[in-house]
Amino acid sequence: MYYCMKKSKQEEKTGTNVLIYCRVSSDEQAKGGSLDFQEERLRRYCSDNGYTIIDFDFREDESAKTFEKRPTIQKILNYVRKNRGKVDKLLFLRWDRFTRDIISGVETMKELLSYGVEPNA
Repeated sequence: MYYCMKKSKQEEKTGTNVLIYCRVSSDEQAKGGSLDFQEERLRRYCSDNGYTIIDFDFREDESAKTFEKRPTIQKILNYVRKNRGKVDKLLFLRWDRFTRDIISGVETMKELLSYGVEPNA
């Protein structure tokens, strides 16, 4: 199950631009369709809520405890830096798909929020 904050009145008026992030931590999961399952659920959620997916090249099958060792997270951070103000949310299926390391997770969340991007599962 995944949770996401309710849309604000501003979002309802102007729409919400999102990036979706799908991640598995092993080759076995990647081959088993877990990435496809995450993508399908997130796309359906975005469709149901009127969110616009503005880019989708953020799939990862890396097992790394820190964000510095996860190339797709680095790609996302670079994307939001370069497209400041164009991305409203970064969505992922569950928080453990984003991080299991609370400290680096909070640091990365703060960085995303500083660019106006709300990370959310």
